[in-house]
Amino acid sequence: MILKWIQASIFLLLAATTLPVLGQNANSDVFPLNEDYISNNNIIYSTFKIVAYDGFGRQASTGSGFFINEHGRAITCFHVVDNAYFVEAIMPNNKMYVIDNICEYNKEFDLALINVSISEPISHFLSINTSKPRLGQKIIAAGAPKGIPNTVTSGKVSNIITGSSENIEYIMVDVSVAHGSSGGPVTNTDGEVIGVVDFGDLDSPGINFAIPSWKINSLTSTFKNSPIFAFLYQNQDLYNTSSKEAEIYCQEGDLFYVAGRYADAAKSYDMATTEDPSFVMAWSNKGSALLQMNLIDQSIECFDRAINLDPMNANAWLNKGTALGRKSSFNDGIICLDNSIRFASQRHGHGLLQNSRQDWDALMAWFIEAEIFRIIGRNSDAINCYDRAIELNPNLDVLWNRKGVAR
Repeated sequence: MILKWIQASIFLLLAATTLPVLGQNANSDVFPLNEDYISNNNIIYSTFKIVAYDGFGRQASTGSGFFINEHGRAITCFHVVDNAYFVEAIMPNNKMYVIDNICEYNKEFDLALINVSISEPISHFLSINTSKPRLGQKIIAAGAPKGIPNTVTSGKVSNIITGSSENIEYIMVDVSVAHGSSGGPVTNTDGEVIGVVDFGDLDSPGINFAIPSWKINSLTSTFKNSPIFAFLYQNQDLYNTSSKEAEIYCQEGDLFYVAGRYADAAKSYDMATTEDPSFVMAWSNKGSALLQMNLIDQSIECFDRAINLDPMNANAWLNKGTALGRKSSFNDGIICLDNSIRFASQRHGHGLLQNSRQDWDALMAWFIEAEIFRIIGRNSDAINCYDRAIELNPNLDVLWNRKGVAR
């Protein structure tokens, strides 16, 4: 699991809060928005908030998504989940679930098909309408602008932007959206999705853009009616265990973990390892939770269990190296971190989230190794490690800042 570095100059933490809202675009002379309309058209219950975390345990982005079938498949914008280490979905009733798979994506369209890990069938989901929208058509947008879930606004289609092939590239809309709205549905008055909120003009609140629904169909057409879809993607899930009960406990632990409830997380991970003693991720994640509670020796025992089960597990080596650094066993810690870097570069998963985690494991191993070198006064080695981490992600300010401290 991701580690939140909170002490010894290498620990960071970020938290967020949300509130429910029902609203309307005050600048648009459109139909009134009311509870009955929203309820009858399924929109609010099909849309959820997305929170993505990076490898430092920080909230990297918030966005929105919406279900398109009863099996937990949902649509969001690709930029909402890109390069994430862990992603959670927060439902309108505030229940939280893990997004365990990016099943399909298109960077050019900025769309991603995701799987929300919910065991029971989804009772509220939206259908897609690929008909060309009309100028002035009344519409509704739902999502979590500025991280505020359960927000619904109404407006109209302002413009239709076509490309060279006469396909609709974007739908300009005047509904109120903000950061966090990306990935939310834009529907017609029948509750059918005609677009996906993508971006807007911050200086002109009434100028916003939605991805047209034909691009959703283009993304999902390869599996939409395929009976072998579940088989094709089952090995791409994050939770590599044959026990459904163990997977549920581990996901519960992950959700507790990102909420900072480490004792509860450790209990859930313990239940997961009881259900499946060979569940590598659960052992490593349990160790991470114990390490956050400063139970260093117990955490190392868990990391060793994970490594014994999977000697090439980059995350377990990363976490053990971090724990040894906390014990001032710097040389042994560096050996573990070097193993993490080596194994992260050798093994990549079958899906985008898995590959992203491997990349984050390598980056974090370089970062923690740099911090250890800096603590023991080997600043030139520290700078070299910071540079290697920066090569993996040059947009992280923390890497540049820590490199500056080491100079």
